[in-house]
Amino acid sequence: MLSRLTKSASILGSAVRNSPMAFFARFVSIKSAVTPNPNAKRFETYPEMIILPEAYGKNLEIKDFRQAQVSPLAQLILSIPEIKSVTMNPTSFVVMKKPSVAWDYIHSVLDSKLESISYLVTVYEPQNVPEDPNTIKDSDCETVKLVKELLNTYPADGGDILFDAWFPETGEVVVRMIGACEDCPSSTLTLKQGVERMVMHYIPEVKRVLNKGDEQLPLEERERQSNEDRKEMEYLDNFNKELDRLIAEEKARAKSS
Repeated sequence: MLSRLTKSASILGSAVRNSPMAFFARFVSIKSAVTPNPNAKRFETYPEMIILPEAYGKNLEIKDFRQAQVSPLAQLILSIPEIKSVTMNPTSFVVMKKPSVAWDYIHSVLDSKLESISYLVTVYEPQNVPEDPNTIKDSDCETVKLVKELLNTYPADGGDILFDAWFPETGEVVVRMIGACEDCPSSTLTLKQGVERMVMHYIPEVKRVLNKGDEQLPLEERERQSNEDRKEMEYLDNFNKELDRLIAEEKARAKSS
């Protein structure tokens, strides 16, 4: 059932265009790409280099120097006070900056610090690798297995959406956003229009998908907020359909004239 479900679930992620900005270190080009979050950018090496060993999974979010001990690159990035976090991926890394600082400054500082990218991308062998929350385990109930598989099909786009909890008594799934997904202005749109719709479509017992922390709100407040979000999504859907209809009519008139 899982494999058939995975093949059926396909959500179109927002396009990421390459930034013309790039800096160089020892003949290795590090190019940046924008994400839906204006305070997050994905950085990729060319030629491609392994940023995160397979043993760590598909991502590793690092927010402080204690966590950064595994990676000289993460240590360097977090030494810049204006940077909030770095999320390491297999062949790229996502930098989250503070809203008050411009990307031109971040680029210039990184350019001056990255003197030996070959050394910096070294990641020490893991001692205690944190478990990937989206890993499907034998002990998971069928609902949790399906939720995790669906989350693993969702386009990353510089960030990730991780399973946190399942509350069968209320039909609520709690997820945690990391990387470019965290604090993104469009995170509610991503969660409600993308993730929640997908999960509820394939798993009828799921009634809501909550961002980490929202499960602490009273049930009445969660229900109210969920209903408001869905009404807003329905309005946007209808608006886009009407806009598509008007554009099609205008094209038809222009073609016939």
